[in-house]
Amino acid sequence: VTEKTEKDEELKRYHSLLMSLVEGSTDIIFVKDAQGKYILGNQAFSDLMHKPIEEIVGQDDLALFPLSFAHKFREDDLRIMKTQVAETNEEHVGVGDNVIPHMTTKGPLIMDGKVEGVFGISRDISTFKKAQMQLQKSQEQYKVLFEQTGTSIGIINRDGTFDLVNQMAANLLESTPEELLGQPFVAYVHPDDVERLVAYHQARIRGEDVPGQYEYRFITKNGKVGTGLATVSYLQSLNKTLFSVIDVTKRVVAETNYKTLFEQTGTCMGIVEKDT
Repeated sequence: VTEKTEKDEELKRYHSLLMSLVEGSTDIIFVKDAQGKYILGNQAFSDLMHKPIEEIVGQDDLALFPLSFAHKFREDDLRIMKTQVAETNEEHVGVGDNVIPHMTTKGPLIMDGKVEGVFGISRDISTFKKAQMQLQKSQEQYKVLFEQTGTSIGIINRDGTFDLVNQMAANLLESTPEELLGQPFVAYVHPDDVERLVAYHQARIRGEDVPGQYEYRFITKNGKVGTGLATVSYLQSLNKTLFSVIDVTKRVVAETNYKTLFEQTGTCMGIVEKDT
């Protein structure tokens, strides 16, 4: 008798511990029988439903949720009891006029080798979904800005490969963003300028002072040579380099032609400022 009493007391302690965990959880925890009626629910479930748990136990989803939600929940329960495989899915729970997103894990309730219902643990992910939507909105706004800024913009990885380029940068190099990603930026730099730009890139990573704006010669995918005015900064938090390039080829060509004409006129020429 003493041994049986001790075992009963031990079972009570385990049951008390389990119920403390269930009630202390901020996640919704519930158990349904094979007919879909709730036989257990915690305080978080009661808070969601705005009902005492005594009014939930013994009810099924049809009595607690709008019809469309109730049918979906029952469909999921029957599938899980049949397959005996736990599932984790995002689901929307309709309570009153509110529809609340939850991440829910459901599994078969197996007792003495027989499926007797389902158990579930469900977490409100409203805050996460809002943050996700805000992030998506920010990304969309950033993408619009990135593509419509009116200049060639891109990001270079620490190893010198293109991480991101906008369409204008791709157009400048007579390529596509997809073709440029992962390619070394020096592949599109004139050989005579490669050493200088690589030195800038490495010094910038080391935190040394380097020019933030300079001209260099670029080579397009089709072999054309042009001159760009680059503005470059190092993104310390991302360990990446942000650049923008303005095509100044026409200006450089015009300056070169003017200089050539000036030097080869065959006569003495000069420019004198007017004395004011």
